[in-house]
Parts: sequence; structure tokens; C-alpha cells
Amino acid sequence: MVDFEDYEAYRAQTIARLDRADVMRLLDEWRTKYARFPDNVEVLAIEFAEHHPEYQTEVSAALLKAGFDPLEQTD
Repeated sequence: MVDFEDYEAYRAQTIARLDRADVMRLLDEWRTKYARFPDNVEVLAIEFAEHHPEYQTEVSAALLKAGFDPLEQTD
């Protein structure tokens, strides 16, 4: 069994390895490749935006275009 802290570290590393192109491609292609996992697609994009705030506006627009809710705007 995996320790929760180890899992969180692994997840953070995985998100950190993604780049903008990966996330944009995922949101463009999710209906044909990952239609069974819409929640996973949305969460991955949201977490990417949280780890890379410089892309929040772009990810938010891509989420909306892909049929998801946009990111909540924070001040």
C-alpha cells in the first residue's frame, strides 16, 4: 500500500512534468481519447493551472471550449 504522502509527492511531480502543450492537447482531444474520464481530464487541467499560474487564463478558456466550467477567478 502506498503512503498518502508518497502519493501526493508523486502526483505533484507528475503535474510538474506536464507542459502547456500537453494540457491543451488533452483538452482538445479528450472527447475522442478520454471520453470515459471527464472528471480526471478536468481535474488534471485545474491542477496544472494551480501549479502554473502563468497559464491560468489560457487553461480557463480551454476548459470552457472543451465543455467544462472555466476556472474561478481569484484576486
